Amino acid sequence: MSPQIRSWGDFSTVWEEFDKDGQFLCTKCALYGKDDHAYLGRLGAWKKDIRPEQFETALQQIPDADIYPELSPEGVLTVAPENLAADVFIKRPSLTDYEFFKGETGSGLSQLRDMLLDEAKALEAISQHQVLHPNIVRYHGCRVQRGRVTGIVLDRIDGYDLWKLLKYQQGGGVDKEPFMKALASAVEHLHNIGFSHNDLNPRNVMVDKNGRPVLVDFGSCRRTGQRMGASGGSTGWKDEKDQYLTSENHHDTFSLEKINQWLNNPTFG
Repeated sequence: MSPQIRSWGDFSTVWEEFDKDGQFLCTKCALYGKDDHAYLGRLGAWKKDIRPEQFETALQQIPDADIYPELSPEGVLTVAPENLAADVFIKRPSLTDYEFFKGETGSGLSQLRDMLLDEAKALEAISQHQVLHPNIVRYHGCRVQRGRVTGIVLDRIDGYDLWKLLKYQQGGGVDKEPFMKALASAVEHLHNIGFSHNDLNPRNVMVDKNGRPVLVDFGSCRRTGQRMGASGGSTGWKDEKDQYLTSENHHDTFSLEKINQWLNNPTFG
């Protein structure tokens, strides 16, 4: 049974979709309901012409096996407690990407599942080290339903990512020198324990209410020297001469310098 919809706030995300020529196709919505059941719906009208409750009959449940990886019986991942604190954030698979990865044959869905699992494994390994760096998001384990990993439980950061903070002038910017020093310290900590982040960019750096950076999004993080998965680096923030086939410290040092230069004159193309 589909969830009851009363307002746009009931959805995880709502977006309008266009074809390659820019012609409007439909309005889509996605949400996570009770027990992490995922739903996707579409209506052939602009969002402004739709009442949110109209989506109730359009919602289709996404099979667990499409988006959630199975929990390994070896116990390599920590299962987060059921009584989660209110100040945590649960990172789940991106439902806006679901149909892209599914394609015509469903062959890309393993990649969507692997993205969540790879990030969970990286955070699990990083969290095993005794010293937890204050500028790296805190990991509390994985949310598990029906034998599958349905989300990664992290501290909720009271703030904005660096890109949004500067674009929308939320909080008055950052004090560049101490900010970059703290961010570089987080990256150095990763390197010292044998990991490279491989996707440093302003959207993967949260800024807390005290103006301090918190490094997030470990989907591309791997042990240094390990072969990369499907993701690695973001256009505009990575060394385009490098194919990012393996996880390397120099990926991070390159991106750190890009962010350092960008802070002198931020642009938002």
